[in-house]
Amino acid sequence: MGNQLIVPPFRTSLLTANGVPLSALGDGNGDLAAGGPPDRRTTTTIETTRDWWLYWRTLAEFANNGLNMLTFGTASDRPDASTMPDGAIYVESDRSGVIYQNQGGEWHYLAGTMYGTLSPDQRPTGLGPNDAGFDFRSTDTNPLLGAREFIWSGSIWVEATAVLYGTHAQRPAGSVAPARCLYVETDRSEVLYQNQNGTWHFVAGTMWGTLVPDQRPTDLGVNDAGFTFRATDVQRQFIWSGTAWVETTQTQGDAQIAYANGSITLTGSPTAIPGASITLNRAGRYLITGNYTFVVIGTGDLNQGMRGDMVANGVGQAGTVLATAPASPTYLQASQQWMYTAVAANQVVFLRGYKDAAGTGTSQAISPFTSISAVWIAP
Repeated sequence: MGNQLIVPPFRTSLLTANGVPLSALGDGNGDLAAGGPPDRRTTTTIETTRDWWLYWRTLAEFANNGLNMLTFGTASDRPDASTMPDGAIYVESDRSGVIYQNQGGEWHYLAGTMYGTLSPDQRPTGLGPNDAGFDFRSTDTNPLLGAREFIWSGSIWVEATAVLYGTHAQRPAGSVAPARCLYVETDRSEVLYQNQNGTWHFVAGTMWGTLVPDQRPTDLGVNDAGFTFRATDVQRQFIWSGTAWVETTQTQGDAQIAYANGSITLTGSPTAIPGASITLNRAGRYLITGNYTFVVIGTGDLNQGMRGDMVANGVGQAGTVLATAPASPTYLQASQQWMYTAVAANQVVFLRGYKDAAGTGTSQAISPFTSISAVWIAP
């Protein structure tokens, strides 16, 4: 802008005749003023006084400069800053009205937001250090591309979008997503992730799906720890530990039971009792009970131990039942309980029967009076 205008004093003459104020001349009609000086107004060149002449000149320069202080047009039409007044403002009409200012002979981005699409990418190219802060927001209707914001750092575009959303497969790499940005996975019941130092971390939310077929995600890792999955076909809940699914279902009365469907003749070697078998339906701690019914047959088995144990996931468990009889035939009942932790679902537990090796009778563990039951207690 020009210098501040200096207005001549109020009583300064506007016009002079060769430096003589007009008030000192005649009235200009050719005669003499009464008692005054000769009438020279008609013969003397009239000029603007120097004070007022400088004032008008400065005012004209100020006005001319003022006309260029605020201009507008396309980015390509923006004039060379060296031809514009210092401090001049230029509005780029083809970039949503973003504002530039001439600072020391260079255009600097000042304010405003440009709106456009990312597909195709309408972000300006050719920006440099003086464009730092240039704001661009997308208008795409695609959920992944729409409503995103980018700031020009002076050398690259930096995304400043607060929240993104889309399918899990559409989630951008953490290295290119904005720091601290949130991402909502629309195909996983809106679970929420945050970009922390270039890596996506699970933050909150529960995914719902079936266990048959199993819809739990199979691509989780350590940064997904806490991911919660609830089944819609059964009342069961799982949480991802960072390495494996851990069931956290709190279900009351979740019990399984199976009855023997065939009898066995006891020998000195443990033998599986047909039908007295359960496939555990989940991981976790169980209270398992075996109820045995023996019939002692033959004098060779009198006072011999009728025994039974349990096998879980292929491993015999500590703890057996023991019953004896002094007479034959005699029916005996005995039971045993085991605490067992299944590390995964679908592990098989079953009962076996046998007797002391010295027994020579034909005693049996009989069906259907022998059974096994399992009550799930906790994860």
